[in-house]
Amino acid sequence: MWNSNSLTRSLLATGVLLVSICPGAMAKNSSGKKPAKAQKSWKAAVKVEGKGRYDSNTFLLSDRQKTRLQTAAPADQVSGRFNDMNSVHDYILTPSVKFLAEGPGFGGRKLGLQAGVNYDMYSLNPKRRHFNIEVAAEQSTSRNGRVRGKFEYTPNYFYRNYLADATNYTSSVLPSERVYKPNVYSEWDLTVDYRYRMAGGRAALLGRAGYLQRRDQAPFIGHDRNEPHMGGGLDFGLTNWWRIDGNYDFALVDSPRVQEVMILNEPDFNVDFNNDGNASDLSIRTVQFVNRRHHEQRFRANTKLGIREKSYIEFGYERRHRNFLSKEPFDVFHNGRTDNRNTFQVELVSHVTDRLQFMTGYSYAFENSNLPNDPGVVGEVNDYKRAGAFVSMGYRF
Repeated sequence: MWNSNSLTRSLLATGVLLVSICPGAMAKNSSGKKPAKAQKSWKAAVKVEGKGRYDSNTFLLSDRQKTRLQTAAPADQVSGRFNDMNSVHDYILTPSVKFLAEGPGFGGRKLGLQAGVNYDMYSLNPKRRHFNIEVAAEQSTSRNGRVRGKFEYTPNYFYRNYLADATNYTSSVLPSERVYKPNVYSEWDLTVDYRYRMAGGRAALLGRAGYLQRRDQAPFIGHDRNEPHMGGGLDFGLTNWWRIDGNYDFALVDSPRVQEVMILNEPDFNVDFNNDGNASDLSIRTVQFVNRRHHEQRFRANTKLGIREKSYIEFGYERRHRNFLSKEPFDVFHNGRTDNRNTFQVELVSHVTDRLQFMTGYSYAFENSNLPNDPGVVGEVNDYKRAGAFVSMGYRF
């Protein structure tokens, strides 16, 4: 849960954005045209959007975990392993409303403001339903430059259930003796970026930096995050109808070092966890230190092809690499762990009219994790595959 200092910092950051810089309401100029002149007076608009999407793996489960969720074994029902995780896949409807304003800002240059709220309505897993709030500001700084700041806040998000404890303190823990609880967190992210157009608008450089904070409800405070992040990219127009861009981001993810309940096999470590005079017992409850600190890198490449005026199709690829820093001897899920996730996507965007926009797309992702110090006792971290599709309509009043 958020504490008062976190909330104060978040509100202060929001105020600074609204007063000083300006919003993501304005899409980046990918056409290469000259920037519009500053507005002599303020004008406002409201944009409403409805988005429907399909997610084939809502909780990022491995194939084995998917089977366990679908079969609903008695032991898993007793332990609460899949409580409120009703379905592997889901259909999500997301209505959103955005309030937009544009007018003269600093030096008479164009300033844009945006405030919006989205609500993800999961049809099969209702505990996943949540709000997302965002505010942004975008200020033109020169004929070719602009600075933008964006603040996003998610007050309550159910991720999935994790092992929290076990009821057997002395001997081998049975599946029904494990205790799982929901991992629910709040999160905010503040990002500022600067974009500069070159070569008459045919190319643009982008740099950004930000800070993300995540706070998890007990007993999962070890999942908390403090995450400064930075990155940049290049957007280049090959022709009037073909553009490519590449981006790189790096994050330093700090999480607290905490003690958590684990279920380990004594022979894997030659340690007598339950103090019964031997180190041969399997599936023993023990409390050990865990550290989720890691470095995260993302590389993204996209190509955008215009198919007619105000319509384009975009192909994208992203690779995420995470390197965990834990040195805790019994932290089998993070000590030496590396993750690699690859995502492919295609998206069609069409401005049907000046006010009406249609979008549709498909994505496919797969993640592989390398856990060299995990003997496979619990299997909380697994490889997974995920596919998704969406369609949306937006109208600007």
